[in-house]
Amino acid sequence: ERYTDEKQSTSKLKRKIPVRKLAASFEASKYYSGIEDTIHLYEQENQLNSSDFNYKEPFWIVKLFWLIVRGILELFRNPNVQWIRIGQKLLIAWTAGVCYIGTIELDQKGVQDVQGLLFLLVTENVFAPMYAVMAVFPKEYPQFVREYRNGAYSPSAYFLSKMFVIGPGAILEAFLFTTLLYVLAGLRYELEPYLITTAFTFLCINVATSCGALFANAFSSIPVAMMYLLPVEYVSMVTSGIFMKLSSLPWMTSWLQYVSWFMYTYESMCVAQWRGVENITCPIEELRATCLLNGEEVLEHYDFSANHLIRNAVALLIFCALFQIVGFYCFVRKVKREL
Repeated sequence: ERYTDEKQSTSKLKRKIPVRKLAASFEASKYYSGIEDTIHLYEQENQLNSSDFNYKEPFWIVKLFWLIVRGILELFRNPNVQWIRIGQKLLIAWTAGVCYIGTIELDQKGVQDVQGLLFLLVTENVFAPMYAVMAVFPKEYPQFVREYRNGAYSPSAYFLSKMFVIGPGAILEAFLFTTLLYVLAGLRYELEPYLITTAFTFLCINVATSCGALFANAFSSIPVAMMYLLPVEYVSMVTSGIFMKLSSLPWMTSWLQYVSWFMYTYESMCVAQWRGVENITCPIEELRATCLLNGEEVLEHYDFSANHLIRNAVALLIFCALFQIVGFYCFVRKVKREL
């Protein structure tokens, strides 16, 4: 009965209101304009979606450039971390340099002082940057995963940008540390020895950062990476040439000195300090047979050679390239395994 009444009332409404008039009233109402706006929005969305197919992705080098820019901006937004690290380096250099003030002379005691100071330069420019890089990749890995899934950039662009951004800061720290310690301790005040020492410091620190990147990406966590890294560090230090004569190594382990970037850096710094030194004082005339009388004898005492500078530089460059290539491979493998 209710349905019959509604049908009758609808028929009466149709007879009273013409269809054209009803359509014109609806077209003038706010409901019509709302529907029209909705249709326009759908059309615009369809146009945007169709334009996506014509989108050209930026070149790889462009993505690398902007990743480097972003990394540099992050450093400038939070400069306190970098300044704290630089301040720590300068404090260590000042403390060590004060201990060496007035001790380095061209005598037998001075030889030992110089050798110990040079080894301090090597170790301080290896461990700090290596462990700093090892902390970077795990910290930023979640952000990389999110952006990589969105197709923002490739693993190669991200990896290289990190190495580019980390490098200048580490080199600046090494330069300030080496220069301050060099001046305070009173090493050779000549341009060539200083430039050689600084150049091999830069090479050493690049090898250290590359090694840190390798171990950070080769293992699932920092503690596991540290567990495998420590034996490598100890072997490299033992075969550096300061703790034992390299010629005394047995034939089974003598090859280890050639895979020690400590040895290449330490030998080069020793060459920079002792090459061209003609006279080293011997306190007792009767003991001249056991004294080191010139720079060449000092190098021979440690089984070093003044002719190895180019070899050492090439070896360190190879180490740097090899560590970065293997580190990048481990990073890509880690990404593919976890995603």
